[in-house]
Amino acid sequence: MVATASKDEIERFRIKIGDVIITKDSELWSDIGVPAVVRYEADDLVCGYHLAILRPKADELSGEFLLRCLQDRLIATQLHVAANGITRYGLSQGSIKSCLIPVPPLGEQGELVSHLMEATRDLTLAISKAQAEIDLIREYRTRLVADVVTGQLDVRHLDLPEVEESLIEAIDAVESDDPDEELEAQEVE
Repeated sequence: MVATASKDEIERFRIKIGDVIITKDSELWSDIGVPAVVRYEADDLVCGYHLAILRPKADELSGEFLLRCLQDRLIATQLHVAANGITRYGLSQGSIKSCLIPVPPLGEQGELVSHLMEATRDLTLAISKAQAEIDLIREYRTRLVADVVTGQLDVRHLDLPEVEESLIEAIDAVESDDPDEELEAQEVE
């Protein structure tokens, strides 16, 4: 692929192991400041323009620790509040730099990260498995819809039972991908 960036820009935006990437632009206020840590690198891999690279000083701050800090609700709220916009939100470089985070000694950062990884291991595995199942169900739904639309699957003879309103609401909530949307637990017969 032909790059539209100059060699200087490619070098400046090349991501490195330990960098933390955050979303700096988004249509959703809640998507501002979402972090990810870089665990692999490649010579031709650069950061996109809707993202920001946070490159911790190796002798002061661990990328893994910075990731955990930015995942904290109180720290993430600093970025949300600093975001400007109405239909599209954005963070300025100054807003990112003014975010307050704790910076304990490096050894303590490593211990905290290890403790968090151990404490959340089962939860992380459960989330990963659930996400894989959700992805498979969405893939199956897409395939099923395509088969019906193209006529490969005839559904005219199917007699569908009445679907309770609570089930429809639950399906709509899952399909909306809105993490802030909450549904009351309701029994579905």
